[in-house]
Amino acid sequence: MEKMIVTRALDERDLLIKKINDAIDRASFVTVKKTSDDIVIGGKKSVQEFDDEARADLQSIRDLISRYNRLDAAILLANATTDIEVAGVTMTRAAAINLRKTLLGRSFSNTNFDDALIRKINNDFTKAKMAINKSQENADRQKEAMSTALASSDKKVLSDDSLKSISAYCDNLVYSMVDPIDAEKVVGDLQGRQDELKANLESAIRISNATTYVEF
Repeated sequence: MEKMIVTRALDERDLLIKKINDAIDRASFVTVKKTSDDIVIGGKKSVQEFDDEARADLQSIRDLISRYNRLDAAILLANATTDIEVAGVTMTRAAAINLRKTLLGRSFSNTNFDDALIRKINNDFTKAKMAINKSQENADRQKEAMSTALASSDKKVLSDDSLKSISAYCDNLVYSMVDPIDAEKVVGDLQGRQDELKANLESAIRISNATTYVEF
């Protein structure tokens, strides 16, 4: 359990927003490698190094989001239970903040971290699939071109050994997926949690609206 003044909590919350979004932008969760290689495409990292880094980045982002959520909840509670006086009118700090947002047209649009994480992982996964498909198309073209060229030069049907050699060479041009975090499962879990939260939140708001009185 931590205790800090609201001013410091607000400063840390702002810092966490930047850190989380920066961490999501920098992270790489899915990539590709040549089938026979242990080095990922576009870098000098081994598959194991990429795996370790992707898993560590995902856990670090989740830890930062967890801290942000706990800190944000504490700030919201403090705002909802602290009265202030504004221009001779007493209101909660939460009401004053909402009034300020209305008057100034301010809103936070960069704190839906689950959406940002879903977009990032989906983007990495899609890029990897496109790279794999492109490498397969390239390998198929190379195979056809090499077979045609060799057959033409030999003026005869290619032997089984020649065909195997060409296939082996071209198969090595095809990329394979490097997906240490199980991207589709992570995205599915995140999306499912969001859907469940939205459904439960709507239900909770309706129940609260039906059982809470307001005075005006």
